[in-house]
Amino acid sequence: MRLIDYLKKEHISRAKFARMLRLHAPTVRSYVSGYRFPSYQTSKAIEAITEGEVTIDDLMENRPKPQRCPTCDNILDCCYTIETCTENEDMKNVKLKKVKRKT
Repeated sequence: MRLIDYLKKEHISRAKFARMLRLHAPTVRSYVSGYRFPSYQTSKAIEAITEGEVTIDDLMENRPKPQRCPTCDNILDCCYTIETCTENEDMKNVKLKKVKRKT
């Protein structure tokens, strides 16, 4: 089960869940949105608090997939997006534009 679905089902706010984990509310918000992934210890704590309803595997499903160049299929850094890309073996003509990731 996704973390957001668990919180809705149990009528638990993100802030309350953050207190249960002893974390800041924005941190839990980033986990719920998939912007960040919890550490192994936090993932285990989430699994314990939810009594196994949200597993580590469930949390991993929310991870964003890496952005790839449509021309050469190289993985790009997560904070960049492709502005232009031409078919060039050494990638000299790829222009990257720094942007904030969408959440």
